[in-house]
Amino acid sequence: MRRPTRTRRLSIAAMASLLAFAVMAGAGIRSFWTMDELDFGQRRATALNGGYFHYARASFKIGQGLVVHQSRRYQVISYPNNFLGFSGWKQVTSFPGASGTIFRLRVPLWFPLLLLLIAPVRWLIARPQYVPAFPIIAESKQV
Repeated sequence: MRRPTRTRRLSIAAMASLLAFAVMAGAGIRSFWTMDELDFGQRRATALNGGYFHYARASFKIGQGLVVHQSRRYQVISYPNNFLGFSGWKQVTSFPGASGTIFRLRVPLWFPLLLLLIAPVRWLIARPQYVPAFPIIAESKQV
């Protein structure tokens, strides 16, 4: 198996991945104190809460259609069907003037953080681009 080389593209991808890792880790730590919710208006909403990414999609119209950001204090919510922090379920609900189902999905932040570490780890494993493939043979030819 050939050892990968450290190219400029890999270095850029590793740096961008580390930057995204730092931003997401900071947002994940902040989510233990403050819940940040991004409501897309019509039927969808996302949130960071308690170290988890939440996604909700309603079968009925909820808002006016404007994108709204809200920050609240951390709220503890119980979730069914939990496997390593992952869960998904349908919730039947009714509001004044609207009723239907809401599909909810919850993903722990450790999963995307782990995926963001692939490029930096590959960069650490790779050898520099301009190092000879067989240094022993290259040294004997130069003598």
